[in-house]
Amino acid sequence: MRRVVIVFLALLVISGACFAQQPVPSGCTLAGTWYGSSTDVPFPYYQGTITPSVGERFSITFQYYGEQQSFGYLSWTNWTGEVSKKSGHKYSGVAMSIWQWDSTKVPPGVDPSLPEVDFINIARMELIDCNTMRATYDLWYVYYNFTYDIKPPQEPPPPGFIMVLDPPLVEVYHRSPATVGSPKHPENARTVDPATNPELKRRLPNP
Repeated sequence: MRRVVIVFLALLVISGACFAQQPVPSGCTLAGTWYGSSTDVPFPYYQGTITPSVGERFSITFQYYGEQQSFGYLSWTNWTGEVSKKSGHKYSGVAMSIWQWDSTKVPPGVDPSLPEVDFINIARMELIDCNTMRATYDLWYVYYNFTYDIKPPQEPPPPGFIMVLDPPLVEVYHRSPATVGSPKHPENARTVDPATNPELKRRLPNP
């Protein structure tokens, strides 16, 4: 099922009992840069930025690192949305993404000239500690052949549908470090010339 692989992606259902929940210090915040995945995957496949909005709200942007073609798409946008505070360090909200189908792989009834627009309900986004965050998703709205005549969160017209995620899908994210230090092991460090080093040049955009 391709979306179970994609949604902040290949998500594993994990219970809250897996975490020995300690009180989160009052100064901790969702704001920052994060990376993560489901706990069954040994590497992160999403990185995200969360920024304060107004009141007790935060704007979220998450980007998947992999390709789209094997899922039948030519491209998709980042997931963007907003969460608002419910209690303590717990938030909920909605994120959306726009997808473009490969015309050779579209499901029946789907017009590849129109976008697919997906909305996922973030039932809970909560800090486990200052540097660890857990996100839980329970509803996924799939709107095929999207035009402005469609008014989310109305039920998607056919062939669109709603996925009720039961049990919910869960991911865990880790805060990106705010600083990096000098190498403790000199043998792991290399002095490079940014103008000529191929390892560095291939990591930088072409001028």
